[in-house]
Amino acid sequence: MELSEYLALLSAQIRSRKARTFVQEEISAHIEDQTEAFQEMGMEPPEALAESIRQMGDPVKVGMEMDRIHRPRTDWKTLIIIILFSLAGLAVQYHMSADANYNQFFRQCIYTGLGLLLMMGVYFIDYTLIGKYTFLLWGFCTVSLSVAPVFVRPVNGGYIYIQIILYLLAPCFAGIVYRSRGQGKKGFAVCCICGGISLLPVFFIYHSINMFVCLYTIFLLIMTAAAAKGWFISRKILLICSMWGLSLAGIVLFLILGPTLGLLQPYQIARLQALGNPLFEPHGSTYIQASIFSLKDSWALWGSASSNLPLEQMLPGYSYDYIITYLFTYLGIGGTCLLLLAFGLLFMRIFYICFRQPNQLGMIVGLSCGLVLSLETVRYVLSNLGYILFSQLCMPFFSYGLRSTLITFFMLGILLSIYRYKDIASEPKPKKISMKVSL
Repeated sequence: MELSEYLALLSAQIRSRKARTFVQEEISAHIEDQTEAFQEMGMEPPEALAESIRQMGDPVKVGMEMDRIHRPRTDWKTLIIIILFSLAGLAVQYHMSADANYNQFFRQCIYTGLGLLLMMGVYFIDYTLIGKYTFLLWGFCTVSLSVAPVFVRPVNGGYIYIQIILYLLAPCFAGIVYRSRGQGKKGFAVCCICGGISLLPVFFIYHSINMFVCLYTIFLLIMTAAAAKGWFISRKILLICSMWGLSLAGIVLFLILGPTLGLLQPYQIARLQALGNPLFEPHGSTYIQASIFSLKDSWALWGSASSNLPLEQMLPGYSYDYIITYLFTYLGIGGTCLLLLAFGLLFMRIFYICFRQPNQLGMIVGLSCGLVLSLETVRYVLSNLGYILFSQLCMPFFSYGLRSTLITFFMLGILLSIYRYKDIASEPKPKKISMKVSL
């Protein structure tokens, strides 16, 4: 039997088109290696090839076994957790909108439904497209988000309702890091340049220290994971220490020179000066902090707070920005901590799946999505406890709003897609930089 005939019969047993090419390349390489080994033992090429094919086994049986191994898989555990969190978020919105004829709850039901549809659409799209068209996707997102303020009106002098969309830059940057692996210092420089280009409009167009710090942190953690994998240079610890050392030095330098050079607006300087106030002023330095600390004094271990403080009046927009404060007040410390523990378990599972990925693109892109969701959750919870480091944007699954809901489910769709194709997606070898020396 010829090799092409054997591979055709074998691949015909595999239902996934994407897996067929992957398996054919894998089996063909194995047969070629075995053929070379037989030739070294003294066999003639045709005889060596025939023996290699014979030892590989019956093509139908091998193909059926490959079909069982290399097929799309659904992460049912994570999917069930997502549905449970979605229902819990809707239940909270239902309770919050009781005084408004449940209009907000019905709208959030629609937003959640759209988010689930988006998640399933992304789930069935092959996530490896991010690696294939990474620079195109990165350029499109960067340019689109840079020019978006030209076509929309600011609200209260800012574009807070657009800022949540800036998180789309995270998986795009992860794709760039993946494409740059194995290219040494050149690849590292490409990542730094592309990351810097993405961050410039965040600071100079959106004037958002909040999103700048969040995206920079995500980019830095992605680069740290890539450096730890040895994607750039062999001296991993040196590179990681250098990245974090320069980042911390840059933060200190920015805090010193930023006000002098006019890089910070007066309100931004005031926010930075207030960062440590919760530690030194137990009753808070702002109205919001004082309100949260007043509510904290009345929180019960289980059930509603012991006092009748009007949370709805003390914290305007609580259904957007202070859901965790609301839950601590009406659900109790114990119940809310159990909910936060569930969030922690969800993120642990996400990162576990990411770092167990056999595909490096899946690992780095999944890491970027997990960092977006977990960082925003941690920041939101800290703000709801009165430690307002930066203004929060959303609490995944629980915050009211279309944009935040779609971004949350979009990231989850990518994560589910990574799991779906983990046994199918092939891993192309990184291109090495050719060094030509002319004499």
